[in-house]
Amino acid sequence: MSTPPTPAQSLRVGVQGVPGAYSACAAHDFYAQSSPPLEIVYFDTVDDVAAAVELGHVDKGLVPIENTQSGSFPAVYDVLLSRNVHVTAELVVREVHCLVGHLGVKIEDLTEVRSHPAVLDQCRGYLRLLASRNHGLALTQAMDTAASARYVGEDPVGRRTVAAIASRQAAELYGLQVLQEAIEDSDSIITRYVELALQAAVPPRHASAKTLMAFTLKNASGTLFKALSCFALRDINVCKIESRPQGQSLHPWELIFFVTVDASTVDETLKRALANLEEYLVGPFKLLGCFASTQMRPYNRNSLANPYGI
Repeated sequence: MSTPPTPAQSLRVGVQGVPGAYSACAAHDFYAQSSPPLEIVYFDTVDDVAAAVELGHVDKGLVPIENTQSGSFPAVYDVLLSRNVHVTAELVVREVHCLVGHLGVKIEDLTEVRSHPAVLDQCRGYLRLLASRNHGLALTQAMDTAASARYVGEDPVGRRTVAAIASRQAAELYGLQVLQEAIEDSDSIITRYVELALQAAVPPRHASAKTLMAFTLKNASGTLFKALSCFALRDINVCKIESRPQGQSLHPWELIFFVTVDASTVDETLKRALANLEEYLVGPFKLLGCFASTQMRPYNRNSLANPYGI
């Protein structure tokens, strides 16, 4: 486990993966102006990131919670319940998938492409076209995009015709070249990240404020409708609702609801809504965070000299 940070020397931010991972790229963008300077600490799992935050071994964690194509990442919701951490910010990022390989290799020479299964799926149109030209092309699933790039870069001879799908930063780190940029099927593939911290954030008062909460409802007819009406009747927008079975419930399939609303905990209307909600709850209510959302500058595929193609 990492050692506790030395005060004021660096802002230590934990991410899942290895250098060049999309989470690390997002952290570099989000904390670009941080003072003290950013230091990224890498962990194997999201739970390891949250545990490091909880123990004070890092100052923050930054983990992906949802992707517009792959959907929600359940492991993040699990750690929000099991760990004593708070969501203190949200970052929305348009990520760019690059086909990366060894210097001098040509796309038509490739025999294998490796990446995370979700990323392979997000690039299936491009890969289908590539496979129609490179007969016998193998698609290999791996645990991580940046780890795939590292794997390719470790053996420039034996893996010369192997490529990975990863970030441009991963290509640079592992001595690879970008063979094709922006090979994802859609410009609308967006990832939401959440910042984790030991202490809750000061509730924001501006329009981008969001509040995330978790609770279990009484198993009765119309209860979910009534619970959501606590917000709707006060003109509070529910922007996200996620449900997960309770692992330790006495009643199979009793659900935990994760609800995000466009409101701050300092708003009197939200305070009244939460007071109203209490009559429908079974078990504890957990406020997971009140935070601001940041939209990073979107990536423009049309700015490329040679967009999507081989």
